Amino acid sequence: MSLSEPGKAARDRPEEDDLAVLRERIRYLTQLNATLERDLEFYKQELNKLLEPPYIEAMVLEVLPDGRAVVKSSTGPNLVVRISANVDVSKLRPGVSVALNNKGSTIVEVLPSIHDPLVEAMEIEERPTVTFSDVGGLESQIRELY
Repeated sequence: MSLSEPGKAARDRPEEDDLAVLRERIRYLTQLNATLERDLEFYKQELNKLLEPPYIEAMVLEVLPDGRAVVKSSTGPNLVVRISANVDVSKLRPGVSVALNNKGSTIVEVLPSIHDPLVEAMEIEERPTVTFSDVGGLESQIRELY
């Protein structure tokens, strides 16, 4: 009878090993599942971004007091459009680039400004105080016009 007890212990041991392997496998698969669920959520968000219709770029000409704005659309005409509740109205001022929804009826985003160094070099920062009378030298040409 003492011979059967070690045999029984030997049989129980592989079952315990199998159980430990299965528990480890469950832990691994649970972690893998969590990782795959995060990846799935990321790719769903990316897909939603790709499925969004394109926006129309426009420039703000004037912000109206009633929650609308006058914009110059990149497609040509000036438009009076609504301002989305998600847009910070304090960022809207003449000359700011904005994105309109695909129908061109609502400002949905304020676009970051693009600084062109060549344009900035040519911009007048303050109005000159010199007048034509200060410059002089065109008296004979002015007489010819009259």
